[in-house]
Amino acid sequence: MVHLLCKLPLVRSVLLTGDVRQLGTHLKELPEVIQSGYGLESVTDQMENCERVSVTILERCYRSHPIITECFDYSSYEKHGERVIAAVPAEKRTGLTKLGINLPVNDVPLILLNIRGRIEQDSASYSLSSPEQTEAAITIAKALEHRDPQ
Repeated sequence: MVHLLCKLPLVRSVLLTGDVRQLGTHLKELPEVIQSGYGLESVTDQMENCERVSVTILERCYRSHPIITECFDYSSYEKHGERVIAAVPAEKRTGLTKLGINLPVNDVPLILLNIRGRIEQDSASYSLSSPEQTEAAITIAKALEHRDPQ
């Protein structure tokens, strides 16, 4: 994106969205000493400390059930003195909690599965994936697909 912007001299401003608290790029083949500060960071990370860039901090999450929002708030934001709170109450996020499935904790749409399998690395993006986890996700999605939470 940055290269494209260099070719557009009349552009006066750009809206960039991202989250520096989310997982960044990790290039394990490079020594750790050059992992940061040499332009290898995500654009979001690089822009965070630019003086001419204004930043708006995410405070409300509209995408997740409040319990899930609490989990990623605790694991990623609180330790940095930031907070993300659910913008939609649990009573309005019943799509999974009212499907008639036995959840380990009532009204909490979270199930942890220990799926044994192998990890594969994509040759182009170096992203990790697990065919067994993918298959489990597809099976669960198909099982839930035709259920009506009402």
